[in-house]
Amino acid sequence: MILLAYPAHATTTYCGSGCSEIDNGTQFSVDTASLTGTPILFSGSIDPSTGYTYDGVTFTDSTFGGGSNLWLSSGSLVDGKYGIDISLPSTVIAFSMTFNLPGSGTVSFSSPTYFNTSLGGSNLFFAALSSSAFSGLALADASGVTIKSFEIFTEGSGGSDSETPEESTLILIGAGLITLRLLRRKRSDAIPASA
Repeated sequence: MILLAYPAHATTTYCGSGCSEIDNGTQFSVDTASLTGTPILFSGSIDPSTGYTYDGVTFTDSTFGGGSNLWLSSGSLVDGKYGIDISLPSTVIAFSMTFNLPGSGTVSFSSPTYFNTSLGGSNLFFAALSSSAFSGLALADASGVTIKSFEIFTEGSGGSDSETPEESTLILIGAGLITLRLLRRKRSDAIPASA
């Protein structure tokens, strides 16, 4: 099952079997070239009692799980029971993930608008895009959760995505240059030529 949500407009749109992780740019109806993606790497070691943090994203054991059920396995983050809570930096405007919910689980977040959907299975894909920060993001399943990949997106920076000045800024700069030229010409006309 593949799922796509648009929480920024207080509506949620689901994507059925006709879409995939590869074409999420068209599903979002935005130019994804303006977004900078950062894949979260699940590697190294983890302290199950404090969670796993990478690039400002924190994954913790669900409050129901007792704080000791997280571990890393073959590049994935695994929770043995109940679920994973995810805290995103305020600069994140979109995220995507592939995951497994072996029982009957849920994906939810509390803002920018409340969203909660029930689903279960393997290799699920979910993505969301918003104009404001996400909070309360959680994956829950009494049988456990495995996050196989997770990517965050922020407004693009650097590279070929440079900002273009507004038209009014260009008009002001042009008017200033013309004014300076006219003042210089007027000044040179006012100075008598020496013989």
